[in-house]
Amino acid sequence: MLPPALETILADHERIKDLLPHRYPMLLVDAVRELRAGESIRAAKAVTLDEAPYARARGAATGTATRSYPTSLVVESFCQAAGILFMESGLGGYDPHRHVLLFGALAGCRVTGAAFPGDVLTHHARIVKAFSDSAVFAGEVAVGGRPVLTVDQVVMAVRDREMVMRS
Repeated sequence: MLPPALETILADHERIKDLLPHRYPMLLVDAVRELRAGESIRAAKAVTLDEAPYARARGAATGTATRSYPTSLVVESFCQAAGILFMESGLGGYDPHRHVLLFGALAGCRVTGAAFPGDVLTHHARIVKAFSDSAVFAGEVAVGGRPVLTVDQVVMAVRDREMVMRS
């Protein structure tokens, strides 16, 4: 039998996989720590040496842990957390069988630090404005309480899956 905390993390990860179409190596949210539907989310992503950015460095004698996690993946991970908030908030009438969630735009993204293997990225995303089929999010990413990324705006929209696949 698993300890209760581990059961929760595994259940979270299964729910995350139900919501997001991403799979390894691009599923970049490991757990949802707090979710306030219609308001905010706190999610976590552990940075490990088993990930693609460190593939060449694996087994190297030195330097592996000194390479920072790519900023593009920190941003992607944040956007995945915001996407979970979008879906769990019922925005845009999202139905995973009928819809896809699209990333629209990113503005005011500031990198203020770096993450390394062994770090845990903590995402805090907030809904700034919700529309009938889209939403604007803002937030930050921290490692051990130290900010590494701030985002002023991320726009996401829900669209009919059939329409997107025909395009």
